Amino acid sequence: MMRTPAAILANALKDHLAGIADQKRKQFELGNIAGLKLGTVIKAARGFPIAADAHLRLCAALNIDPGDGTPAPIAARVGEFDIKLLGTGFFMRRLQRKQSIRNAAGEMALSHATLLKIEQGEVTAIGSVLAACTYIGVSPFHYVKPPMFHRNNGLTTLNEQEKSANGP
Repeated sequence: MMRTPAAILANALKDHLAGIADQKRKQFELGNIAGLKLGTVIKAARGFPIAADAHLRLCAALNIDPGDGTPAPIAARVGEFDIKLLGTGFFMRRLQRKQSIRNAAGEMALSHATLLKIEQGEVTAIGSVLAACTYIGVSPFHYVKPPMFHRNNGLTTLNEQEKSANGP
């Protein structure tokens, strides 16, 4: 039986929180690492589907692959998921394979309407995002922007912020 992405994430959260006395605090800390509200973490821990962006952020914070839950070395701090870039990547791969959207949908066991949404850069369920990434042949983390922080009226990446904190 195939497990859903929501079930995979819920199981990983359960494993992560096993044996911890103050689970709410740990969920709050995990939410901070992922840049999410506590309610989103709790919802995911209960096995409910959450937005694709939030799902990927939690998987990164747990260092798991979002498709199967296996350990994956991923930077714990992940920025925003770029659905528009995924849509472009999907469209280009489909053209490269000379497939219509209906043929690709049949191959992926998704509706052509869902694939149209992806190509147009509209938000869709994490399962559809994972299917599109499998079709393209890349991890969904290829479509995640690096986190950005405001500092002194400008933007700096997390790497720049860490370098300045650690000295030259």
